[in-house]
Amino acid sequence: MFRDVIQALAEAQNIALYLKPLVPILEMIEKVQDIESISLYFNRLFHTLALTWANSIYYTNINRFIGFLQQWTNLIILKVGFFVDIIKEILKFYFR
Repeated sequence: MFRDVIQALAEAQNIALYLKPLVPILEMIEKVQDIESISLYFNRLFHTLALTWANSIYYTNINRFIGFLQQWTNLIILKVGFFVDIIKEILKFYFR
């Protein structure tokens, strides 16, 4: 049991180590005010994700990494969807 606790602690520390650099990138993506600017953060995001894949003990497991990618892509899809909804509303107003 003690060994399981130590292993879980090491896993949690590894996950925290690789998630911490993503926090500022995601905060910048969440603050983006226009759809064109969101792509400016893709290089940073995907570079950090690639470093995580290459160096993390936990995220080198393909199933875990796929779940990890799904979370980030869902965030981006939600953000872009928000901009698309705004554009739709503007166009509805314009073409009345």
